[in-house]
Amino acid sequence: MGVPQKIISIFGGQTALAESLHTKQSTVQYWARTGGIPSKWHRAIIEAAVLRGLPITGADLIQAGATGLAEPVVLPEAKWPGLLQVQGDEVPCYVLDDGRRVITRTGALNFLTQGKG
Repeated sequence: MGVPQKIISIFGGQTALAESLHTKQSTVQYWARTGGIPSKWHRAIIEAAVLRGLPITGADLIQAGATGLAEPVVLPEAKWPGLLQVQGDEVPCYVLDDGRRVITRTGALNFLTQGKG
């Protein structure tokens, strides 16, 4: 049984869950069909469960392996400071380990305001 089906079952059906969340039954039906509940609804579901004395916790809303990724995500790392050429100007940036450049917030602000903050 998937996460949405489990939550729907605990609440007593799609209509009961939808009414508890003050949303449309079609929203809950979509969760059941796709096999996932968007994280923006997790807090509301837990609060509704607490009000009704239902045994639902945050762990019930998270399915093991829910990311669907075959391997762990490796985030790039900023390795070196650098400069990025933009319309003849240089903007301070960081160079990531994969070669991409990321503009700093300060660099972007100074570029956009021409150094006047």
